[in-house]
Amino acid sequence: MTPQDGNLLRVSGLCKHFFGIRAVNDLNFGVAAGSITGLIGPNGSGKTTSIDCLSGFQRPDTGKVVFDGADIFGLPPQRVAKCGLVRTFQNVRVYDALTVSENLVIAQQEHGRGMRWRDVLFRPQRIRRQDDAARERAQALLELVGLSHHIASPAGVLSYGQKKLLALAGGLMASPKLMVLDEPLAGVNPTVIRRIEGIVHEVNRQGVTFLIVEHNMTFIMNHCNAIVVMDAGSKLAEGSPDVISSDARVLDAYLGKRPIAEASHG
Repeated sequence: MTPQDGNLLRVSGLCKHFFGIRAVNDLNFGVAAGSITGLIGPNGSGKTTSIDCLSGFQRPDTGKVVFDGADIFGLPPQRVAKCGLVRTFQNVRVYDALTVSENLVIAQQEHGRGMRWRDVLFRPQRIRRQDDAARERAQALLELVGLSHHIASPAGVLSYGQKKLLALAGGLMASPKLMVLDEPLAGVNPTVIRRIEGIVHEVNRQGVTFLIVEHNMTFIMNHCNAIVVMDAGSKLAEGSPDVISSDARVLDAYLGKRPIAEASHG
């Protein structure tokens, strides 16, 4: 059940240090249920480390992470994904030697939604039903991302942009409540960008919430309901695109008039 404040995800006082360096420092923000929320900031501001901590790929030092009313602080990635929080990576992760369809079935298993060994041994009919359902979902998602004609092709034949689409479909195989996308538009052409925009809105209409780390400010301003701006591991600003676009600290930071770290104290 979504908390009374309307946030599907609430991050409070999150900290992560590496050898004395504060990569994330007392980070506080929320992601409203049903929203498309952007997470922006310059390189080194702590965005990727933050989502690594949320999704279980880094263990935070201190803080609180509440997702869908449950404490997920410090849980490993598979358990976080099983709760309904799934993320993609900036560097595409696909199995080139396997078919596009097989990549999606494996993605479902990696996100903790696959079959259990007890079922394999003692419930073969249930396994067949699960396998059929997984392949049907894979077919539907490949149609959504425009890769259905590659369903039986090895993933290695796909272009970089197509692999990004496949990774997005792989995350959706787990039927997430929240999808965290790490720079989904990086390195892809305008045609793929438009397709990803359409996919995000279509899936969002179906009830999936998004938290998107992205440097493409046109995308962030045109497609996000809310934006969180980070600097030096902390939150610099949070609000609607209109609020963020008129925030003097953010304007200074992105126009390069003075460093964000200085702007955050202004």
